Amino acid sequence: MSWDSVSADDVEGYQVWRSDSDQGKYTLLKTTTDCSYTDTTAEGGKVYQYKVRCYWTIGGNAYYGTFSSPASVTTLPKKVSGIATQTRTETSLGLSWKQTQGAAGYQIYQYSAASDQYEMVADVEGESTSYTVSGLTGATEYKFKIRAYEKNNDNVLAGSFSDVYSDVTLPGQVNLTNVSATGTSSVKLTWKAVDGVTGYMIYRLDTATGEYRQIATVKSARTLFYSD
Repeated sequence: MSWDSVSADDVEGYQVWRSDSDQGKYTLLKTTTDCSYTDTTAEGGKVYQYKVRCYWTIGGNAYYGTFSSPASVTTLPKKVSGIATQTRTETSLGLSWKQTQGAAGYQIYQYSAASDQYEMVADVEGESTSYTVSGLTGATEYKFKIRAYEKNNDNVLAGSFSDVYSDVTLPGQVNLTNVSATGTSSVKLTWKAVDGVTGYMIYRLDTATGEYRQIATVKSARTLFYSD
């Protein structure tokens, strides 16, 4: 913040006072000889009121001028944190994050390889702290950044971006192309390749329990068959 200097010759400096509400008590923040001050103790996403007055000293006694009119300032929201994946499918990632004080909403940005930059994919208004990004491709890593914003009249004031958060969608469904007996006690399975995977897990029904259990892992994405 800054202000015009008081032209009186005997002015020695200025006092900066702050309140965290319209009707709240003002507290002295700084005594300075400058005509500007940066408040480094303010919290993100809050509204503060500031007043400034000049002072001078005569015979060891301090005298003060009239306070300026209050100036209202809204600080930017804090950096979004605590991003996590709550749901995951082949085509979507359900993200959540911690609520940010004073936020009127959140902007979700997703990295685009085509443009080599982050592009906004959603504007989540209100107190909601979750969003499902859809239209994704299976077995693919995606990167996101989120920032909180507040509204001052018609102006949108956005805070700093979160750290980059990345996660992977689930692989697509395997399409079996053939299941055939190759002997009295052997079966061969074949299937179509699934993009983006590093291997396949084979499950077989256990008739005793009625549940499927894993019997093998095919550790190559190029191997599209298995013999049991």
